[in-house]
Amino acid sequence: MTHDQERALLGHYEAHLNYWSPLTNYRANDLAKLVGVELLPLLLDLGCGDGRLAHQLDFAITGVDMSPSRLALAQIAFPGSSWHFSDLYAWLETDAEQYQTITAFDVLEHLEEPERVVDLARARLAAGGAFVATIPLNLDINEHLQLYPDADAVRDALAPDEMVEIGTFVVCRWGRA
Repeated sequence: MTHDQERALLGHYEAHLNYWSPLTNYRANDLAKLVGVELLPLLLDLGCGDGRLAHQLDFAITGVDMSPSRLALAQIAFPGSSWHFSDLYAWLETDAEQYQTITAFDVLEHLEEPERVVDLARARLAAGGAFVATIPLNLDINEHLQLYPDADAVRDALAPDEMVEIGTFVVCRWGRA
């Protein structure tokens, strides 16, 4: 890839960061703090996409996603982090690392078995670690396999240890299983 192509991709990346998701108004650390979590090194970001979380942190992360093009953007923007193309279920079942923090920002609603990812992620946490996820409420779009009409539906389906509702989404925290 030429320097000009990389620059064009990074321009696309910046535009994407400024547009995507209602979470763009919130810093990841601020969201995590709402449920009593500080994002720490040894962080795994599930559904990392183009690395928007790494954009906000001062340390390298491990990211997993199923989009090669978005992972390519992440690799260009944040070469110091570790980016992996994998199914989230397979990664969590085979990765032996124990993480201080695992995140899934606007990811669980895209999965056929979000409860399974919650259980697998909790098993990958180091002692004292936390799994933090954001989930949109009542947002019915084609990409979403799960629809959570309200915070009670999230609580019933995924049983977070702690949850805070902010407008059109919730921030959830789970501890180690």
